[in-house]
This record gives sequence, structure tokens and C-alpha cells, in this order.
Amino acid sequence: MTRVEFNLSKGLQKPKKISVDEQKKMEKEAVQNANESRAMELRQLLKDSDYKVLPDYDGDKAIIKERKAWRKELRAIT
Repeated sequence: MTRVEFNLSKGLQKPKKISVDEQKKMEKEAVQNANESRAMELRQLLKDSDYKVLPDYDGDKAIIKERKAWRKELRAIT
């Protein structure tokens, strides 16, 4: 695999060869970053919906199901 770096002060740089290990490391970091972003998003969804669930627990079954799915996904990625 070849990676091309771009430096704002120098412009486009020569392509660099990347080892398989470095490529796997970069992919792992990308997955970790995506999981961290999704976890933050899920936590915010749960936080934003707290006020809807507590006062009227029986009223909105859809939000309860969504929250359950969000918690399950959050546990899976953290």
C-alpha cells in the first residue's frame, strides 16, 4: 500500500510505502476512533432522552426500545 502525505508548508510529498503491520495499525486506530465517536454519540442520545423516559415510563414504548438498543450497542463497542 502507498500513502501520500500532504504538508501545508511543503505541498504534496513523495508517496511512501507502508508495511502491512503499519497498515493494520492505522486500520485499528481508525476503528478505535470510529468507536469512540459512536460511543460519544450514543451517550449523548441516552442523556438527551433521559427526561422523556423517567416521567412517563409507560407512555412512549418506542423510546424505551431505542434506548435499549443504544445501550446494547454502547456495551458492544466499549
